[in-house]
Amino acid sequence: MTDLRDKILGCLVGGLLGDAMGAAAEGLHYTFIQRQFGVITELRPHRGLPSGAGTDDSALKHMLCEAIARTAGNVSAAAWAEVWRERMNPREFYPPVASSYYKVTVGRLRAREAGAGNMISNSSAMCIAPIGVINAGDPRRAALEAYEVTSLIHHGPAQDGALAMAAATAAAFAPGADPAAAVAAAVECLDADSELPAAIRTAVDLAQELGDFAAFRAAYYERHLRDWPQLPGEGRSNAVDPRESAPVALALLTLAKGDPNQLALLAANFGRDADTIGAMGGAVAGALRGAAAIRPAWAAAVRNASPVDQDELTDALLAVLQARLTADRTRIQSLLD
Repeated sequence: MTDLRDKILGCLVGGLLGDAMGAAAEGLHYTFIQRQFGVITELRPHRGLPSGAGTDDSALKHMLCEAIARTAGNVSAAAWAEVWRERMNPREFYPPVASSYYKVTVGRLRAREAGAGNMISNSSAMCIAPIGVINAGDPRRAALEAYEVTSLIHHGPAQDGALAMAAATAAAFAPGADPAAAVAAAVECLDADSELPAAIRTAVDLAQELGDFAAFRAAYYERHLRDWPQLPGEGRSNAVDPRESAPVALALLTLAKGDPNQLALLAANFGRDADTIGAMGGAVAGALRGAAAIRPAWAAAVRNASPVDQDELTDALLAVLQARLTADRTRIQSLLD
């Protein structure tokens, strides 16, 4: 189980690294990043926080980990909402999350119904990696559980990004998995009515065709960005839309060849919702390569800046996964006997 534990820790720390590396470039057009930073090559302070600090992406992920641990893996929208009631300051989160918080705390709405009517955002997809962890090797089950859990924040298209990233993360744990396997799982878990499979194929195919990050970035900006209110005079360029961010995360995973360090740098220098792109792609890359593949200085920086002990989270998720695997084996054997 040592290798499996390293992959779980890699998934958590890889997501943290992508989040923290991209935070300084969040919401920026890549040409503005070039003017302001040149090329981002290191962790940077952001919004008054030190280098290595995560954002709301990681905070939501940590609350989801807590819900998983509390329920021994029987996690639901309601279980996640219970953690929110105890831990969340809604002013620190994006509008759909804050909206759902008030729906379940003030309005006493059923958690599974709280996502109805909320605006589209990356809020569900950016934190879903733990669902992939506890469904390691089973992308379909990961996607189904992601659908249940993320109904707390979203209904409809915004959930598709979460399903795709949960499936990609689960696929990354399979022996011999590579970025192509993660991409395939993300596409295959979605139904024919979803816009996301075509968007993922478009982004990944473009990355493979061009084979170069700068060329991919320029082409994607020119051809495929989602509409969103912009402030070009301030260098602002963003779309907190998983129909853009999840495909870009998987395309960068492809360009980085599954390396979580390279993924974090590419996400930061891509711009747009850079911290979320890094958090999503970094979790998959970390699961593919394991914690041992992450640069020690960067791993130390993000772990030290996190308010949550990543080893404790890793052990909690590993215990849930082990219990699930044991239960599956027992059930299978009982049916075959």
